[in-house]
Amino acid sequence: NIVFLEQPVGVGFSYSTETISRTGYNDFEASKDNLLAIKAFFRKYPERALNTFYLASESYGGHYIPQWTLQVLGDKETRKHFKGYLLGNPYTSYASGSTAMANTLWGLQLVPKPLWDAFTELECDSLFTSVYDLARHTPECFDILDVMESYIDTLNPYALEFPVCTISSFTDETNTTASPHLQFNSIHSR
Repeated sequence: NIVFLEQPVGVGFSYSTETISRTGYNDFEASKDNLLAIKAFFRKYPERALNTFYLASESYGGHYIPQWTLQVLGDKETRKHFKGYLLGNPYTSYASGSTAMANTLWGLQLVPKPLWDAFTELECDSLFTSVYDLARHTPECFDILDVMESYIDTLNPYALEFPVCTISSFTDETNTTASPHLQFNSIHSR
């Protein structure tokens, strides 16, 4: 059995019929709300209350899940059946996320070699190994990352290997975004 929980309210398919204030809402507050959601679920479905469970997430869940886990472990009743957590491709920091994105863009050949060479010659990839290294990071590296990201501004950054479907791809016969090969070539012709 899987229960999907989207948070905060308003992301994905989630919504609220009440006005919600975003003031003061952060990852810690979210973790407390998520613990309340688990407890409410087990109250509503008491036949599931003795089941073991895991928490799992991807992407920004690299922030949410560890904090949520601490809330669960701090709750005497809920932690009895908690078995662990899983993170897939977690976004844990700007530092690691930026390096991973740059390497992915180069690996997929979505950025030109001179740009990649500049990134590696300035050792931008090694400077991003820790959030504490950001202080040593040169402005040139941030500029290079901005340019790299501009090469994919028409792509879905979470599905770089898939074609992009746009309204114009159905209405404009000269549009090249319908074909991933043509799209790839148009990106490199900048």
